[in-house]
Amino acid sequence: MEKSETCCNICKKYKEYGSCYIRTRDKQLLNSLLGGNKVNRLEKENAQLQREVDDLNEQIERLHTAMQKMKDNHARELNRTNEQHQQEVGNLKRILDKAYRWFPSFKRLLNIERECLQYDFTGMQQPDASAILRARGL
Repeated sequence: MEKSETCCNICKKYKEYGSCYIRTRDKQLLNSLLGGNKVNRLEKENAQLQREVDDLNEQIERLHTAMQKMKDNHARELNRTNEQHQQEVGNLKRILDKAYRWFPSFKRLLNIERECLQYDFTGMQQPDASAILRARGL
């Protein structure tokens, strides 16, 4: 092909051949215009980048799957823990109700203990009677 040929003349010649030949001829023309090594290098880079994109998309899919599994496992574990907690709370309530029935003053004693702890009386020390009286408004 002569360098003096214009683009239009080249296009007219391509119309005579099939599209496969045109693509091959276009590639050859591009190679001659840009330099064959550069085009080949760019094609290889594009292919490598496409492989990297495909690998990253696969990795993203694997991570999404793993994340969903982790969410499911977490939800199951949370439900199991909540069920255990509710069972333990139920057991403690039954024990407390039994203690209230056996010892009618037990509830009052628990309230006194809570009040003593509120005023920093731990049982190992003598209570500050004036602080308790002040707190009760006496």
